[in-house]
Amino acid sequence: MTLAVLTDLIELPVAVPEPGELLYATSFEGDADAAEWDLYEGRDSAQIRAVELQLGPSGATDRLEVRGQALVITYDSPITNEVVFSALDRKFTDMDLRVTVRQLSGPDDNQFGVVFRYRDHNNYYAFFISGDGYYSLVKRKDGVLTDISTWGRSDAIAAGQAANAIRVVAQGDAFRFFVNGQPMPLCLPGENVYSMWNPVTGACVTSEPVLVFRDPDFSQGGVALAAGTSVDLSSAVVIAFDDLTIEGPAADVMEVDADSDNQEVQNGSSS
Repeated sequence: MTLAVLTDLIELPVAVPEPGELLYATSFEGDADAAEWDLYEGRDSAQIRAVELQLGPSGATDRLEVRGQALVITYDSPITNEVVFSALDRKFTDMDLRVTVRQLSGPDDNQFGVVFRYRDHNNYYAFFISGDGYYSLVKRKDGVLTDISTWGRSDAIAAGQAANAIRVVAQGDAFRFFVNGQPMPLCLPGENVYSMWNPVTGACVTSEPVLVFRDPDFSQGGVALAAGTSVDLSSAVVIAFDDLTIEGPAADVMEVDADSDNQEVQNGSSS
């Protein structure tokens, strides 16, 4: 029994946190981070290191910053549409995760973000944004990757090397996503095989867009930070993550006012 628990053959339940309860926080400045995060070297790497010298001048609208030490993930493999992870050695059920992320170098045609309810490399959810202003939600189950909401564009995402604040909220089987404080509407497949945004109007053509996604498959798991490529392989993608906090979500976090829901969905994505 002990061996089964240690090898995750039997998964012990994780307690549901109280609203606002601090579950984890780091600015990647302490020695404990090196033991708790999956760090590795090579062409694809995840390292905790100083980043100030690599950051160019911030734009006038850049209200966020990545400073001091950060978790820096580099993807330099010659394979498109792939990411590499750095996982935290902890598990969560409900959570309100926030992290500041900034592209240090590489093409804007990329992807980076948060992996959550992570069981292993074959089972997880992931919310990604890109340097050219797009975002997506995916799920991998038993090794099969599915687009829950395919890449859609949002003006809320700061493009290029400006910093972005990503927020992922999980409560039971419900999930919400925010970038720079703005809710990200999701375009679900509906009765279709794939989800699809209209490339001209930015409207979801496969279903009514939603702000809350529900799925019961993974009720708990770890979190990881990830970065990788889209199509452009002209240079390595280098992404810095900083100021990560995870709290228990507010009791009413999944409640969305009908009027504001419609307005946010209409204004959240455009091509």
